[in-house]
Amino acid sequence: MIHVEAINNVLFQSRTYLMWKEEAPDAYLVDCGDMAPIQYFLSTRGKFLKGIFLTHCHYDHIYGLRHLTDDLSQVTIYASPETEEGLRDARINLSRYQGEPFELDGKAKVTLIGSRSEINLFDAALQVLETPGHDAGCLSFRISDCLFTGDSYIPGLPVFYKWKRSDKRLALENEQRLKDLADDCMLDVYSGHYL
Repeated sequence: MIHVEAINNVLFQSRTYLMWKEEAPDAYLVDCGDMAPIQYFLSTRGKFLKGIFLTHCHYDHIYGLRHLTDDLSQVTIYASPETEEGLRDARINLSRYQGEPFELDGKAKVTLIGSRSEINLFDAALQVLETPGHDAGCLSFRISDCLFTGDSYIPGLPVFYKWKRSDKRLALENEQRLKDLADDCMLDVYSGHYL
């Protein structure tokens, strides 16, 4: 059984998720916010951070990467091509406007993924869903009965599509697509923000 631990971040009420299995030494993140609770969890559970799946490049979903710079050569970051571009540009990832410009350095291993990617975690297939709209590079992830939606679908809140790289039509279509998928398959939704 895959376990999911939600971490409420201080920046814009964003969320980071840790995925792990009891019998496996590895753990994975979906998005990367406050590092202190992540590092505490890993050390107390004896887990090793193997990968980070990014739903998109907005700063409230990536700011913890700045505290992982020494470990980034050991951790694979999974992202869409548009998100990878944003990781390397403080204007695109919006960190420039937060007073802490952040751009990913060359030591980081970024693996580009999309809807045709095949990723196996904990002997289960992780399905990558391209869900652009909120941002051009938005991805959502399904594994087992879990659906990680980032900001593409936040139950109880309308999708936000007023950024420079947003697309209203795609945002609304993908929000509905994710909602239907969650309802039809009775999936647990893990969105990018908490209310």
